[in-house]
Amino acid sequence: MTSLRMTLAAAIFGLMAGAPIALAEPAAATQEPAAAAQEPVSPYTVIEADARIAFVSSVHGFRVGADKTLILDGPGRRWYRVTLDRGCARDLPWEQAIALGDRTGSFDRFSTVIVDGRRCFVRAVDQIEDPRPVERALRAAEKAQG
Repeated sequence: MTSLRMTLAAAIFGLMAGAPIALAEPAAATQEPAAAAQEPVSPYTVIEADARIAFVSSVHGFRVGADKTLILDGPGRRWYRVTLDRGCARDLPWEQAIALGDRTGSFDRFSTVIVDGRRCFVRAVDQIEDPRPVERALRAAEKAQG
């Protein structure tokens, strides 16, 4: 406790004397790595962020992406990455039947997905480049490692 008081006193004296003192890094810089740890980098190339599928009934199929997102095979050979809330994203790899919330209208970040009988909120819908080459490369890299 005494050393803390002495350090504070020295800092105050230094400020009064006009001496520069070293400050800790800004809070934003220390929080950035934590945010990066929460949001893993996706291997997919985004063509259009915050995309919208005009007719959700035109979606041909789905699969779970390498980054635990839902990959939709959409109309016109377009691919979409759907990011779900964390609880649903965690359950995605084990699901075999997934339903899009409203099969008659459009699908966007305000839509829902049914996973294991539970309604999941969509956090983002992005149009991406064809994910198959990326997924093949990731599988090949996994094979090479072990």
